[in-house]
Amino acid sequence: MTNPIVDLSYWNGLPYSESPETSGIDYDKLAANISLAVLRSTIGRYDDLRYDENVAELGVRGVPVGAYHYFYPDYDVDEQVEAFNLAVDATGAVLRVVDVEADTTTLSQGQYAAAVKRFIDGAEIDTIYSSAYKWEKLIGAFGDSWVNNYKLWVAHYTLLPVPLLPKGWNTWHYWQYTKTGNGPLFGLVSASIDLNRENLVAPPPTQPPPVPPPPPACAYLRYMTVTTGSLRVRSRPSTGSGAIVGANGYGTVRAVLKEYWDGSDLWVLVWDDTTNLVGWSAMIYNGSQLAEWI
Repeated sequence: MTNPIVDLSYWNGLPYSESPETSGIDYDKLAANISLAVLRSTIGRYDDLRYDENVAELGVRGVPVGAYHYFYPDYDVDEQVEAFNLAVDATGAVLRVVDVEADTTTLSQGQYAAAVKRFIDGAEIDTIYSSAYKWEKLIGAFGDSWVNNYKLWVAHYTLLPVPLLPKGWNTWHYWQYTKTGNGPLFGLVSASIDLNRENLVAPPPTQPPPVPPPPPACAYLRYMTVTTGSLRVRSRPSTGSGAIVGANGYGTVRAVLKEYWDGSDLWVLVWDDTTNLVGWSAMIYNGSQLAEWI
């Protein structure tokens, strides 16, 4: 596929205060610039107000469409299954996707995983959307026994040649690589649009995808981004005995080689692949979060 894959919802049309009957989308322009559209059909137990219109307008223009459901773990699962099936079975979809990212929940990881699997079975889902950070936070290892039965649509906004994968998967099928595509260029009134690509050369399931070269004699675990103005890099995981050897500014992304929890603070060993500098930074210090996983 030469053109990107997009995912769309009600919010890519006119603002909420406008009439939902008029989308404000230039469907001719949109169809000419995409290869596949994955449309939000339902959110929790509710329908996306523009789903039927998006399906119809893109369908007559020859664009294949998939459907995704934004899963709410604390809503009744059977009601969500019913809402999704009613919306999608009437229109058809080349992909049936569950979006796993809602983190306003009281469920444990095991309970969350069980709820997602119940929805997957009831809605005949073939693809799961999530990110490495969200999946680790919400599901952890509780999906390891079944996730590889489903295609992975992974979200990871990075300049790296491959995305970070959620726990349990060893390859990806679709990759949402940016959420800041130029909406008007695709005929949308929204300023931005999510853009995705397909893994046309996915390795066999028994082999991991290629990764960037790690520093000598070690491998990175995952990535973090700095969320404070400046985050110091030290020779040891301590503000007392660790000499300052560098610093990373707000928004800097670094590979993490090791984690160390001293009982109150979370330290990570980070690697700067431009200078090959390796040192310790505090992700959580004195109760304050200074960086986050991506």
